[in-house]
Order: sequence, then structure tokens, then C-alpha cells
Amino acid sequence: MSRFTYIISLILVWIIGVAAGYYVGYDHGWEKAPKNSATNQQTNNQTGTPNNTDNVFRKDANGNYLGKLTLTGYLDVQTRVCNPGDMCGETVRYASFIFTNSDNEAIKEFTGTMQGNSYIAGDRVGLGCQQADRSRIFYENFADSGYKSGEISGADYEKLVSSTRNNPVQITINRELYTSGQGASDCYSHFRDFDVI
Repeated sequence: MSRFTYIISLILVWIIGVAAGYYVGYDHGWEKAPKNSATNQQTNNQTGTPNNTDNVFRKDANGNYLGKLTLTGYLDVQTRVCNPGDMCGETVRYASFIFTNSDNEAIKEFTGTMQGNSYIAGDRVGLGCQQADRSRIFYENFADSGYKSGEISGADYEKLVSSTRNNPVQITINRELYTSGQGASDCYSHFRDFDVI
């Protein structure tokens, strides 16, 4: 290998490494890693102060979205096909909650900036994978507090699957502080701890 080819190879590996460190996930579901995320996390841990004392969904001073929010809307389930060579594990039935209105500007900004994301975009919030044979929606979520898997089942599941645009329900969603990034699974959700009202 010539010296020129070797240098070009090193540059390409470096560019790919930088891109992989800045984005996480797969397909169109890549989540942008926040700028100065290590610094932000260290500052938050050193101060020991809550990041969101009123727990309302908002964007904090470091540009991270977090908090709880109740949305009105209905369930939409689409088949997400995993083709050979795609960065995914399996074909799934992915469930999203389409919200019909909200006066929370932060959720509109968050979903609006995520257009093209597999898990959230525009007026939809991804909940996870519908497993109709088990009467549940299964999700996985990452946050600074750690990994969590969970499900929406029982009466909450039944309310969701019977919801329509003309028969909406309310759901409370929660996004914990997340200042880093890592690969997203097929059933990933940006939120956790769902409660259907």
C-alpha cells in the first residue's frame, strides 16, 4: 500500500469514527448526541440539583429534552420491515401515538426536529413494538439513570388499541435526562413509564 493510500485510509477511518460518535442508532432512527454531553453530565452530577424540578416536558439549558407530558391522540401501528443488510434485528409492528394537539412548545420542537427519525417525528411519538399475541406494547429506553425495558399492557393497552382520531385517549409520557447516545433497538422509544388515562 502506498503512503498516499495509507493516509487516505486513516482519514476515512477517522471521519467514520467521528460520525459514529456523533450519531447513534440506525436507519432513520439516529439520535443526535448533544454537544458537550460529557461536560453537561459532569456538571449535573457535581451540582446535585434536579434538572427539572417541576417535571414538565421542556428543553433544559444544555439543549436536552426531558420531563413528563400528557398528550391527547390515538394509536397508529405500522409494519417496519427489516430487509437483509439493514441495520435492524427483525421486522416489527411499531406503535406510535399520534397527538392531535398540545400547548407544550417543547414537544412540538422535539418532534419537529426529529423528522425522518424512526421513533419520533412531527406529530408522532414512538411507543415501542406492538406484540398483539401478548396484548402489549414492548419498549426499550436509555437514559443517564440507566437502561429500562417496559410494556404497556392490560387496560392501558386496550384503551390504546381502541383509540382513533374520533375516539382519542390521553397518555402521559416521560423522557429522563439523556446526555449520551448509543445504538437503538427495533423496539426503542425516546420515552418511558407510559400511563394511559
